[in-house]
Amino acid sequence: MDQKDRITDQPHVISVCTRCVDTTARRRPGERVIAQLSDHLSGGFRVVGVDCLAGCGNTCVVSYAAPGKATWVFGNITSSDLPDLVSFAQQYAGSHDAWFRGRDCPPKLCDNTLARVPGVGA
Repeated sequence: MDQKDRITDQPHVISVCTRCVDTTARRRPGERVIAQLSDHLSGGFRVVGVDCLAGCGNTCVVSYAAPGKATWVFGNITSSDLPDLVSFAQQYAGSHDAWFRGRDCPPKLCDNTLARVPGVGA
């Protein structure tokens, strides 16, 4: 099964940039981040790769979105950030609107928040 088809009917979507480049390691961490998130998250999330999230220069950009919830965008993500990404996924799923303060996010994500966009209709 293709990564993009893993959990197709779930309301929460985690998008991971597959074009971002870690210039230090000279690799693109997006595909690895997608695989790890898919393996560590239970139902309720669809993890997808996207060609660009317009956060170029940030190693890897990841966003969390769902109908009626704020969309969060984080940069400088690597596969070593998996615990914070999973923790935030649980926090996000448990919130009715996902409108929290940045400092309430896991530490790595708090320090690398690129945007929090208000949610629109359900």
